[in-house]
Amino acid sequence: MSKVCLSVFKHEQGFCICPAHQDDEKSDTPAICKNIKQLIEDRDHFTSNKVLVTLIRAVVDAIAHLECENTTIGDIWKELIISHKKIKEWIGYSRFQDLKNHCIEIIHKQSAKFLDKIYIVGFFLSPLYCQVAVSCKHSLDDVARILLEIAKEWKFSRNEALTIIDQIQHYYSNEAPFNLLKTSSAQNYWLQLPSNKDTAALKRISIALLEVVPHAAGVESLFSIMSAVKTKGQNCMAPNTLHMVSQHIQEKNTFRADFMDCFDSFLLPDELENFDKGVFENGSKVQSICNEAFMDTLFDFEMFDSSTMDSEEVIRQGLDTVEEKWEIHHLL
Repeated sequence: MSKVCLSVFKHEQGFCICPAHQDDEKSDTPAICKNIKQLIEDRDHFTSNKVLVTLIRAVVDAIAHLECENTTIGDIWKELIISHKKIKEWIGYSRFQDLKNHCIEIIHKQSAKFLDKIYIVGFFLSPLYCQVAVSCKHSLDDVARILLEIAKEWKFSRNEALTIIDQIQHYYSNEAPFNLLKTSSAQNYWLQLPSNKDTAALKRISIALLEVVPHAAGVESLFSIMSAVKTKGQNCMAPNTLHMVSQHIQEKNTFRADFMDCFDSFLLPDELENFDKGVFENGSKVQSICNEAFMDTLFDFEMFDSSTMDSEEVIRQGLDTVEEKWEIHHLL
């Protein structure tokens, strides 16, 4: 449907000159049946299509952005929120209201596939939206807990883990040196951020997280439900992206079970008060995020609107791993 509507919108002028060419005796334009000719001459048809395109484009643009080879897990919720807001605020003919409601329903349903904590953390690591990520359902303490679990899984040192906790607060509060850059790309921001004792630990884990391939089950399902699986964008992914996809498939069975299960445990407020005392029980877990997918209950849209966007290009930097055994309950 979207391809038909967008094609008609793009080639409207061509459609309109077809009847004139057919009436020209010198033209070899194929005959046009009466019904199609009447449809072309009916301006209300093209006017309605223009209105419909404004609704469809919100979804199509979101899919196109998610298909980009430089898309990271930090971009998923940004695109879903933008698409959701555009559709919800859309005003058009009443006969398209059912389609509008259907689009909103799809966005709500599919957003549930991105409630895994790694996508929330990825959204938090986008500097323009870090406060939006923890504005409603999720808290800064939740994100800190997840990042510690990831740091342990990825063999970060104990000192780095402690440093990450402190740097998260400075990053969230937009304090120096985390307030020196402005860019719409989370990956570019962390790559360009100067490496020093005040940034290195959080920068390292952020870059590693933003390299996790988002072109997996959740994104693929969104493409599928919107009938966009076999698109040119996906079929023309760069070799590096395809290589990362293959790595994701190979690792997901052994990695996801342990890695994602740990995301179900959040610290309660009283547990956080005991952080410095090292009081923490592995058995006590906070309720995991519920699967209701209404996005306006997940994030503050007014805060999202206040974010500004720029774009910059930077050069990718390498990362080294640290081998050291430590336990989270020793830190908390």
